[in-house]
Amino acid sequence: VVHFFKNVNMLMIMKDPTFLSDDEKIIYKVNKCSFAIAATIDASLKNHSDLTFQRLKVLRFLQHHPDASQIILAHILSVSPPAVTRHIAKLESEGYVQVNRSKEDARKSVILLTRKAEKEIEDASPFVGEAMKKIIKPLSDNETKVLISALDKISVSACDVIGMLCKL
Repeated sequence: VVHFFKNVNMLMIMKDPTFLSDDEKIIYKVNKCSFAIAATIDASLKNHSDLTFQRLKVLRFLQHHPDASQIILAHILSVSPPAVTRHIAKLESEGYVQVNRSKEDARKSVILLTRKAEKEIEDASPFVGEAMKKIIKPLSDNETKVLISALDKISVSACDVIGMLCKL
């Protein structure tokens, strides 16, 4: 784990590659930030939870959208459907979710949160919230609004380019 976080720190202090166009730099920086944010939140959870930030996001999303399919989860989490399947399988083996076949359509699975998951979400959420506040703290309210707006525009544009409907 220490080696991993040394690599994260190294990534963050490295200068951006000079060969990238401005458009490529935007995508590079978004990915770099996403990686650093996840690593920071994973570190904040380490002493308080057995879950990673990604698996906690799965549980939190299912808590608010219990009928969501694994395909929707993949889009929301920006991971592949097989990655979602692995997360769900791990969460099931650890007792956080129960997976049942749908009574209406045997091809579909229904993923139910267990009490253990509900408790973990409640216990871990303050640590995630605190880490997020620390990460966002350098931004003014106006910068936060501008960043959200810019990222929304990029997201819509990317979805338009690949012809997907990304609005839920």
